[in-house]
Amino acid sequence: MRIHLVQFDSARDFLHHYDEMDGDGGLIFATKAKFRSGEQVALEVRFPPMVGRVLVTATSSPHMAPEGYVAFRFLAEEQSKKEFLLRVAHLSGEPKSFPRHHRRFPVRLRLNWQVEGVAFHHIGEVRNLSRGGLFVVSEWAPPVGTRLSLTIKAPDDPNPIRVRGKVTWVSHGGKQVGMGLRFEKRSSPDMKRLRTIIRAISHSGDLDAVPTFVSKVFSEQEHT
Repeated sequence: MRIHLVQFDSARDFLHHYDEMDGDGGLIFATKAKFRSGEQVALEVRFPPMVGRVLVTATSSPHMAPEGYVAFRFLAEEQSKKEFLLRVAHLSGEPKSFPRHHRRFPVRLRLNWQVEGVAFHHIGEVRNLSRGGLFVVSEWAPPVGTRLSLTIKAPDDPNPIRVRGKVTWVSHGGKQVGMGLRFEKRSSPDMKRLRTIIRAISHSGDLDAVPTFVSKVFSEQEHT
């Protein structure tokens, strides 16, 4: 079993990369290292103010990570270590709202985004999607806390979804920048369209068919 060092700059940085993963807990971070799907790795996790390192066994879950990133789901028997890491991070005074509780689905959807109040548009791609937010890869990312206007373009649909989001974390990996966004104004008509798509993906249980389900839902909505 390989040992892979995962060092974060702070407790906040650790929480930015932590994911609930349906209760098991895990980490998603950028690295050049290659891992096989399902490979068990001992992650050597470290971040200040924690003294020393915590060795956590995890399984590689590439379907949960965008390009340039890796995802590791902690093994069930490592729950005590997961709880210890979260407890240390939260006791450092960092916000407790970073871990995500919504199931996320890998997708590839075109996206235009702009900082609210600024006319210039940026191009990006949605890499995963949930009821609470999304992960976007782009050439640049604004600071955490910035509010953005998002235009999501679904396959084979002439009417893009327009929603608002707030940047909750930013991660630099290679030539691209990843940013996590939390949706705002969740009662808007376009947010309802987005939730319909997420429900269709969830009920299908087939992540490879995501583009098909997205197109199907948009087509059905045009005729209702």
